[in-house]
Amino acid sequence: MVKIGIFKFGYADIDDNNYTQVQTAYKSMVDELKSKVTDFRVVHVTPPLVYSVESYDGNSARMKVAQWMRTTFAKTDVIFDLQSLESNDGVCQLSGVWRICTENRNTVSDPSDVNGIDTSPGQGHIGKKAGQRISKALLMSIYNTGK
Repeated sequence: MVKIGIFKFGYADIDDNNYTQVQTAYKSMVDELKSKVTDFRVVHVTPPLVYSVESYDGNSARMKVAQWMRTTFAKTDVIFDLQSLESNDGVCQLSGVWRICTENRNTVSDPSDVNGIDTSPGQGHIGKKAGQRISKALLMSIYNTGK
């Protein structure tokens, strides 16, 4: 039996005021699970981005947490890099701050079945077409974790 855990933050969970506390709490959670569950494996999901790159919307802090995840867990676990998928590997950015690309966001041309259409630049829900593509990458991450 393969024991896999996946944890994903929401974009409202991380900002400039709390990202170091988030990292500490997340690491403690992962360490505790691994100490209590034999052969436990984790898929770490980088925090999602929003469209806005304003500091108060938090993408810069989310990028810091994502880099920390890559550095901290890449040698032992699988990293599902949602930020890279949402931003087309950083193509969608402004002044070095990544954001969800318009073509990946739920818009009039690609609404989400669940979240409808984003109405604020401080949102970053994934559209249906992008979700289908991104979900395949998530499934591959789960598969690779189970190997």
